[in-house]
Amino acid sequence: RFEFEQQVKQAIQQAGRHGAGHALLYLDLDRFKGINDNWGHSAGDEILRRVSQLLKGALRKSDTLARVGGDEFAALLEHTDLEEARAVAEKLIEVLTTATFTWQDKEFALGASVGLTEISSDSEDFASVLRAADTACYTSKQAGRNQIHTYSEIADELRQTVTDTSWLSRINRLFEANRFELVFQRIQPIVADRLGERMEVLVRVRDDDGRLIQPTVFLPAAERYGLMEQVDRWVLKTVAHDLQRSGTSDEVLVSVNLSSASVGSPSFVQFAREILAEYGIPASSFCFEIPEHGVGTQLDHVKALVERLRELGAQVALDGFGRSGASFGYLKALAVDWIKLDRALVRGVPNDPVDRGLVEATQRIAGALGIETVAMAVEYPSLVEHLRGFEIDYAQGFAVHRPESWPPIWEKAFTKRQSQSIT
Repeated sequence: RFEFEQQVKQAIQQAGRHGAGHALLYLDLDRFKGINDNWGHSAGDEILRRVSQLLKGALRKSDTLARVGGDEFAALLEHTDLEEARAVAEKLIEVLTTATFTWQDKEFALGASVGLTEISSDSEDFASVLRAADTACYTSKQAGRNQIHTYSEIADELRQTVTDTSWLSRINRLFEANRFELVFQRIQPIVADRLGERMEVLVRVRDDDGRLIQPTVFLPAAERYGLMEQVDRWVLKTVAHDLQRSGTSDEVLVSVNLSSASVGSPSFVQFAREILAEYGIPASSFCFEIPEHGVGTQLDHVKALVERLRELGAQVALDGFGRSGASFGYLKALAVDWIKLDRALVRGVPNDPVDRGLVEATQRIAGALGIETVAMAVEYPSLVEHLRGFEIDYAQGFAVHRPESWPPIWEKAFTKRQSQSIT
């Protein structure tokens, strides 16, 4: 790492003096943590050695590769612009995703999230360049496996998110200007026909100029400035109003997300009770999704929240299931109605035996507890067949239904027929 830092510093100096352009690539392995957790560090170390060989073989002779963290690598790509760097990144991902990694009698599949940043005359120092590439890599990881992002693509929005302390007034202004929008995505049964329609509503925001603010920018900013509970309440009230107007509340189950702020709020359940009473909507028309990562140290509080929501008559889902090692413990502790399998876990089903094992075990345990399972991020039809083999109950994703503007065209979206399972 020290030698790598020296070479990047030299590249920065060269760019400053002569205007030469370079690029820094930051790569974070996907699915590696499961190898360490399930098979031990000896397996992990062997896989890392193999990964290093593959990456080195795929880079050019002029490139410099370094391992900078547990499962994180960086490469200095000299005299390279971002377009060329992206081609290198695509090659690295292809090499990793097509390789088979073995440990004793076990096989593993890996992927990678990649971030890129330019080294130019504007670059300040090694720390800022590495941080920019790492930030772009984090954005890639949030978007799903085997993604590539450049820092220049996200820099403006990130700078605005970090430095703009006027988000409170800005969001209030967006509310007043009706810049908030909802979209819905259907949740389709896989195994058997079920009565009624199930869907999730998601919030979108347009700035004053009509430009869509990406959720990856808006939601963290709203969370940071304590505004997410206000957003959650707007979503619930809007959906309740539209269900009353359409007269379809008995035919649909609408899933709405609760932020960590709403989960921790002592008054949210009472607010929900009042809104449902105001619009005459049965609580059974709603499922409240609680993020698994928000459970953490407040398990007792979340348990009480789940009980109160279910006493109200609503259903409750645990969202992002399988993201942490405590997932199975939450299943036993929380009396939820659904679990929504984390998107990274679902995407790994076709190629990763660890992910397949976790999905299979999850379905067995959930079935024993009477909990329904939903696979998120089902983005291609062949994945449905894998999930059907595990008897997962529902699928959600682009292969099932692409999000549409809320409210739906009611007479087409909601009928009193059975919902057909995916064929």
